Amino acid sequence: MSEDVEKPVTEHIVELAERLRTALLAVIAVLLALYLVPSAALGGGLKPLIFYLMVATEEYMLDFSKPLLKGLASALGLGPVSVRLISSGVFDTFIASFYLALLIALFAAGPIVAWEVYAYVRPALYPHELKVLKRYAAASAVLFVLGALYAYLFLLPLTFLIMTWLCVAGGAEPIFSVSSFFHTVFIGVLFTGAFFTTPVALVGLVEAGLIEPKVLREKWRYVVLGIFALTAVVTPDPTPVTMTLLSVPFVALYLLTIALAERVYRRRAQ
Repeated sequence: MSEDVEKPVTEHIVELAERLRTALLAVIAVLLALYLVPSAALGGGLKPLIFYLMVATEEYMLDFSKPLLKGLASALGLGPVSVRLISSGVFDTFIASFYLALLIALFAAGPIVAWEVYAYVRPALYPHELKVLKRYAAASAVLFVLGALYAYLFLLPLTFLIMTWLCVAGGAEPIFSVSSFFHTVFIGVLFTGAFFTTPVALVGLVEAGLIEPKVLREKWRYVVLGIFALTAVVTPDPTPVTMTLLSVPFVALYLLTIALAERVYRRRAQ
């Protein structure tokens, strides 16, 4: 191990508690900043930054005139439509703001949280194990961010477009609860980000010798079916559009995973 001196269990517990506290304080600091810092620099006056970001998120998600959505909206027969978000309870808006604030805080404080985790496990690992940990952590972080961006920039706006079309097609006015709206954003971004990191876990299992690449290759049909089944359950859009757009990138990542897993397996065999 990188440090040969073995510490008592109590010291490990104390260190873990301190590092968890540091990570939690980093998240809380970002949350407080979002609620206490005014958005004057962005043109929002004395309005807290988080509420300015809420409005910006609403406008982006519900703007169906963007090039990527305009064509689909036209094909669906969805003309100019105004989606309204309402507060259905006393704390509805605050709850909605907290969903967005927590999402931002997790990303902003993520590097600090990751460092505290790394610093805690580092003494227990050998140099070659640290090298592997860094490689997998970096790959996971990149894929998570890519998945989160994919959800925020494309997948979620498309989901809200489909849900709005369903409302209009059913003769209803598209009025959504603001807390439900931002809950969907929160879950959609985090779930998609986490979903995109699954290939790293699969390659890790191959490198650990727990599975072989041929298993991934032979079972690809079942995996693809499972992907579509899972996305059908977790996506709020009842049509197959969002499910497909979430599943296709992951299927591509799975095929890439097979190629990487075979490369790792050959390296282990040498």
